[in-house]
Amino acid sequence: MNTVVIDMLSTILHVDLDAFFASVEVADKPWLKGKPVIVGANPHEGRGIVNTASYEARRFGIHSGMSIREAYRKCSHGIFLAPHYERYTAIAHEIRAILYRYTPQVYVTSIDEAYLDLTKSLHLFGTARMIGEWIRYEIKRRFHITTSVGIASTMEVAKVAASQAKPDGLLEVAAGDEAGFLAPLPIRELPGVGTKMERELLAMEIHTIGDLAKTSLSVLLKRFGAWGYALWQHAHGVGRTTLPEEVPPQQIGKEVTFSKDTSDLRFLRNTLMRLTDEVCYEMRLQGEKARKVTLKLRYADFTTFTRQTTLAAPTNATQLIAQAALQLFFVNLPPGRLVRLIGMGVGDFVKRAIVQPSLFDLPKTENQLWLFIDRLRKRRGLTVIKMGWFHAGIRESTQI
Repeated sequence: MNTVVIDMLSTILHVDLDAFFASVEVADKPWLKGKPVIVGANPHEGRGIVNTASYEARRFGIHSGMSIREAYRKCSHGIFLAPHYERYTAIAHEIRAILYRYTPQVYVTSIDEAYLDLTKSLHLFGTARMIGEWIRYEIKRRFHITTSVGIASTMEVAKVAASQAKPDGLLEVAAGDEAGFLAPLPIRELPGVGTKMERELLAMEIHTIGDLAKTSLSVLLKRFGAWGYALWQHAHGVGRTTLPEEVPPQQIGKEVTFSKDTSDLRFLRNTLMRLTDEVCYEMRLQGEKARKVTLKLRYADFTTFTRQTTLAAPTNATQLIAQAALQLFFVNLPPGRLVRLIGMGVGDFVKRAIVQPSLFDLPKTENQLWLFIDRLRKRRGLTVIKMGWFHAGIRESTQI
């Protein structure tokens, strides 16, 4: 007989920012409140997808990852907005600072989701529900966006609880009630069940999480291997009761797909420099310095080209990263070839705190200037100050 053991002592809280990109746009433009807002590509240019849709837009069947053309067909009267990633990133970092007030054990899974292990924090702040409500209140007060919170003994159940609390709600699942809470929910609500897995389970007449829990473990192991055991555990409310260790980023990168293929070198260069500015800003926010710079180009025939260079010393200085990115660009771009996508990234990080001063880094006064600019951008967004590349040392001596 299979037995299920649940750690009754763990308290995991899952924070999920509701329709985050769209919510930030509405907070910045209050006249959009109550309207169907779709953040993503330009629907009139025909390429790209939906990044996020407000709940008003979701009523028309629009969801993240949908083709922007299909979204426009479903809701042509919607408000279609280009994403402002630098604004979302800055707010996300400030929200994480709020989370760290309650516990040092925070595990960020995406720009709009995070887990908190409150097991050792409850004696300081009261109940998990109180902490969840304080977090929701503080985020709403400061940023005018709503948050959904799930609380449970495992990460998986906490995530499902937050999903069921959406939008703008809090749901706590008492220890011992996990399986009963999950049982009536559609199988797609179980973490790890994607579209393909859902189709396979439905073909087995498994429609709810409760159906999955009743399925013989041997059947699941035969059909799905080791993943069948994980499914069986999750269906019974068994999962992670402690957070994984935070994994440092392998790379920070940005890319853009153009609405029309182009060979305009000046336009491509300027786009590359804008992406570099955004990447370096995010790198400084995370306290990282990079040794490697990568250029990515995708041509009109969909072939993809990447080149990488190693810097003389780790840095997060925009000027130095930009010079390396430009050198990769002008040395490697075939003249006249149409480009569909351009991107750049940095990697091989060294924490800022342990990097020794280098002859290749910026003077102290310039570093202080960037600290000031970054603080201003945190408050007003990345575009409040734009880099003039000629005056920043990225001169026209590079032939274009």
